[in-house]
Amino acid sequence: MKPKTAQIMVVIMYVLVLQFYFYQSDRHVLHMLLGVALSVFTFKAYQNLKRQKKKQKAQFPFIVFCFVVYTLFVWYIQPFVVRLIV
Repeated sequence: MKPKTAQIMVVIMYVLVLQFYFYQSDRHVLHMLLGVALSVFTFKAYQNLKRQKKKQKAQFPFIVFCFVVYTLFVWYIQPFVVRLIV
């Protein structure tokens, strides 16, 4: 398989997983673990691109990483803390 074809397949799979993550109405433990896995893979892609001195291309994975971490915080951590306080 050509590297360009493999890259396109990875992007398509990544978009499908992100679509499932953001538009799934049932949020449970597997959904949270998917979010953690997405954030880890995205951060590793960011580090890899930054190490290759491709700062322009590294911005997109960093933005996706920040957004996924933000949603993890809003969907899981914040309600847990509010339940503890109330």
